[in-house]
Amino acid sequence: MKRMRRLAAIAIAIWAATAAADEFRAYWVDTFHTPLGTHADIDRAIELAAQSHANAIFVEVRRRGDSWYLDSKEPLTEVSGVGEPDASGRWTFDPLRYIIERAHATGIQVHAFVIVGAIYRGDPAVALPKDPKHAFLQHVWDAEHNRPYSGSQQWATRSLPKKIRYGDDWYIDLGHPAAASYTIDVLLHLIVAYDIDGIHLDRTRYPENVGRNVGYNEVSVARFKAHFGDKAQHDSAGYPRPNDPLWCQWRRDQVTQFVRRLYLHATALKPSIIVSAALVAWSNGPSASGGFDETDAYTRVFQDWDGWLKEGIVDIASPMLYKREHVLRERKQFDDWLSYKFHRRIHERHRRDVAAGPPVAFGRRRWNSDVRCRRYGAVVDHRE
Repeated sequence: MKRMRRLAAIAIAIWAATAAADEFRAYWVDTFHTPLGTHADIDRAIELAAQSHANAIFVEVRRRGDSWYLDSKEPLTEVSGVGEPDASGRWTFDPLRYIIERAHATGIQVHAFVIVGAIYRGDPAVALPKDPKHAFLQHVWDAEHNRPYSGSQQWATRSLPKKIRYGDDWYIDLGHPAAASYTIDVLLHLIVAYDIDGIHLDRTRYPENVGRNVGYNEVSVARFKAHFGDKAQHDSAGYPRPNDPLWCQWRRDQVTQFVRRLYLHATALKPSIIVSAALVAWSNGPSASGGFDETDAYTRVFQDWDGWLKEGIVDIASPMLYKREHVLRERKQFDDWLSYKFHRRIHERHRRDVAAGPPVAFGRRRWNSDVRCRRYGAVVDHRE
């Protein structure tokens, strides 16, 4: 069956309970699946959002160290047709500026949805970025010698002994100060250059499916050992063990420090900016796991988003609750995550909100019936 074009969406579920505040009714616009490179593509996306009474869209404008906007510190996306290029290949318009113009004219906020950790997708033996200034070619893959860089020039995370690619993706290690600073500079430039209402972070974490065997960027390991001295236990090769509590907390701290720095700088530059994040909510929720600090988010990819909420360094957290209602195990997981955050929001009264993200799709079928969406609605923003 021919794949239908669709607007990949997020149905925002409410966990807060304050009737007087404004609502978010928002959608993810995922540019891996949603055509969003021409005037007609953008018009269609905005029209669909308006028809569904959305008042915000989270538009993916940074996928893998590239940009879907002209005023950028990174190379433009190589996706064909984006920007309606002329005969020479030069973009004739700025997709993000046009999205903002069209959306704001209809009362819809625009939040720039950006991938943080994954910097490139693909096999270097098959294809490389065309722009030599791409971060992957500058700080991950040495194209001249057809191998990864070594030493401080290497920004990628890795798993022992030599794994550096995760599926099709290559991740920077936020424990490398230069990699973290570069990413923050890119995102702050975006925030200043465009009239966006928010910045939405995705993959702000370490890669999955490798247990705790990740984060072994040479610079990060050296920093860990220098910081903790004799407390930093390691094996005969000089590497901390994957399950070492101090090393686990170090990696968690690197991710949190990135979020903290971005939040403080972003809100200083643009006090009205809303900082949100798409977050890991895999497998069992906190209740079945024995607490948030036993969940996969905390222990496997070192994403302490519960701590981010407590500290107030994200305004809206969107756990990716990709669960199927007809699968009993997943239904229980969905309810576990939902009830945990509802309890936190009502009883602990921290001033940040959490919006569940079950994926839904626009197209010939209004909603994908295989996805649990019975609690979708709105999220309230109480940020002071």
